[in-house]
Amino acid sequence: MEVQNSLKNNTPEMLAYIYFMAPHSYSEEYIQSIKEELENRNYNFGNFNEYSYIQYFIKDLYPGWEKEGKRMFAELSSNGWTYLQPIQYKYSWGVFTMKGFRAGGNEKLCTIIDKYLDIYESTCSQCGSRKRVESSLQEPFCKKCKVKKLKNKRIRNINQLGFTYYDKKIHRISWSEIKQVYFEINDSYSYHIELKRLTKEEEQEKEFDNLDYIFFSDGSLNFFKLLTKIPRILLSDGQYNEINTVCNHFEKCIVCHRKSVFNNQCIICRNRISSIESPTPRNLERFNSKAGILKYEQKLFKQTLEYWAEERYRYETESFFKSK
Repeated sequence: MEVQNSLKNNTPEMLAYIYFMAPHSYSEEYIQSIKEELENRNYNFGNFNEYSYIQYFIKDLYPGWEKEGKRMFAELSSNGWTYLQPIQYKYSWGVFTMKGFRAGGNEKLCTIIDKYLDIYESTCSQCGSRKRVESSLQEPFCKKCKVKKLKNKRIRNINQLGFTYYDKKIHRISWSEIKQVYFEINDSYSYHIELKRLTKEEEQEKEFDNLDYIFFSDGSLNFFKLLTKIPRILLSDGQYNEINTVCNHFEKCIVCHRKSVFNNQCIICRNRISSIESPTPRNLERFNSKAGILKYEQKLFKQTLEYWAEERYRYETESFFKSK
């Protein structure tokens, strides 16, 4: 009964999508409940056809892949495919996968699926360009779209009054809105902050709302500048001392030459400095000297900047770590 009640809040289109396109992602009992809910709404199951399937599938693709998606189905259809052979597909951490057919498929159809999976991986997810596309286990972007996305990740206009950030739209935050701050450094020396618009008492009383919580990590550009501008009144003595210890004690990195090393770990190039200055006997034998290890790591970082737009953009624009 609880499941049936929860389904009533969904549109027929959403329920039909789950029933026809994603039954493998849910239990048989849940899919049966969806079917019963659609029947109660007099949904015409006969209206779902090959055109419906293709439209649903293409809507699931990144916008830059729409043209290739249409080409894929044209090729599949001309080789005997029908919507009664649904394709297993999903996104996982931004990566799109297709694993053949839930209802079987001939070798030719599987070859077409593999062909277009390769095409998607080399096609910008936003604009459809195939020039200078970076993917490698993440959503693929061309250089132009990647930089646009990275610009949106910047925390901007940081000062004593507040800041702005982008999440689907521009949000302007005043420090006066913030009631609690949670700051964390984990074991791998990544940094996280949570800004809450609610007091502890209000958190217990109010129904959860994402808009009451703002999350950033050191992957957000200008993260450390933001930390230094949090009003003292919002921080406990422990938080204030911890943030000051981090932000005022960065040292210059011997690899990337940014003032970005704290507690042996570089924020920019992610090198552990001790592994270069106090190398293992194996590494010392491999590179002949500490200078050889350093030269290798510098070359590796230079290649990273040349190949990865995200790392290059961060290195070039993150002013907090630039040496004076």
